[in-house]
Amino acid sequence: TFTINLDIIKITSSSQSSPASLLNDGSLRSSSPSAAHVPPQQLNQLHDSICSPEMGKDWNHLCSFNFVKTAAGLLLKGDHINIVQIGAHTGFEENDPIAKGISELLDRLVDITSDNELRKRVHWTFVEPSPPNFKRLSENLSKYSDVCDMNGINAAVVSDHAANESKTDDMIFYSIRDTIDPETGFDSISGKTLPLWITQLSSFSKDPILYNRHKFKSLNLSAEDYIVEVKVTVKRYSDLMKEAVVTENRQQEHIEQPPLLVLIDTEGFDCDIVQGIAPSSLYLPEYLLFEHKQCKKTPAYEHLRGMGYNTRIADENTVASKTKVIE
Repeated sequence: TFTINLDIIKITSSSQSSPASLLNDGSLRSSSPSAAHVPPQQLNQLHDSICSPEMGKDWNHLCSFNFVKTAAGLLLKGDHINIVQIGAHTGFEENDPIAKGISELLDRLVDITSDNELRKRVHWTFVEPSPPNFKRLSENLSKYSDVCDMNGINAAVVSDHAANESKTDDMIFYSIRDTIDPETGFDSISGKTLPLWITQLSSFSKDPILYNRHKFKSLNLSAEDYIVEVKVTVKRYSDLMKEAVVTENRQQEHIEQPPLLVLIDTEGFDCDIVQGIAPSSLYLPEYLLFEHKQCKKTPAYEHLRGMGYNTRIADENTVASKTKVIE
């Protein structure tokens, strides 16, 4: 085994933030000299144009909870919003409708307002424990640095119920060897290509990888030969949020505030993290999306509903929000 120390990368857009003001008709205008008047009808059109069937069920479930207009409204008022993606893999993948949706939302807002500075007020933190995946994630954050203010954290996340009280600790983690490209699935040793999602199976357990051993066997490869045991830095949910959530001024004393959106994909540990979020937590997100297919989802749903969340279920993921579904 070998130890991977906590690594943080920071990607910041070059623009500066600017406040906004409410107009008499209830529409929003940024105080940027180049910003445009944004009437409510245009925000409705923004929602309708981005929330289309081809964007996928997960994104459209977020849309059904009014995510697009909520995020747009906050940004146009001059507020900052935080998005935290736990188990981010390499970021900005072709099969990631959430990344596509958020990127398109920001592009449309900039087109509407002529205010590229609003990107500075979106703080998107990507958390990934697997060393090879994090390396590619770092490259992708640099590649997409014009999207918004982005941050990468090389750590695994566990429930606030975790017995160890230290902020960080090392735990055994099972990753896919770095000969397999984390975006294409191409293995440089065998010259064969596995499914592009194969390196997403990294976890505290070997089970997700071994469950898919037939993907290796079909290419005359052994899954066991591609499992790498490493030690990774671990953070509890609240400790991670304290580090990840950005306030208006990064230099000011830390002010605890909830993120707008939290995404969780940890190969079987999602429900445990969700159930560990206390009702009194300062980091209860307005919107939460997690993978339910490999965990005990019923207790997680009951816990969320007890905290006032509404839920919608897609094929493999659940979307929860304190906002009621809009039809």
